[in-house]
Amino acid sequence: MGKAVLYIRDEKLMGSLKKRLHERGFAEIIASATPGGLYADALESLPEVAIIEYSPSEGEISSIVKKLWDKLSIPIIMIADSQDL
Repeated sequence: MGKAVLYIRDEKLMGSLKKRLHERGFAEIIASATPGGLYADALESLPEVAIIEYSPSEGEISSIVKKLWDKLSIPIIMIADSQDL
């Protein structure tokens, strides 16, 4: 069973993702409250995937994504509202 770490601000989206990940065999789903928390949680839990809700107003996200990739080389799924692109 896999592990996933999430940083999602939208509660409805968070609930949907947790349900779908659980249905697909992810036994441990860690929801982080901040981008920095996401990084710390990922280093501690060593997940198979990270899912991040992207917002350009959060400049820290880009550096966290780079650090996650450099340190863990895990798949990183970024979700953005079309207004954010």
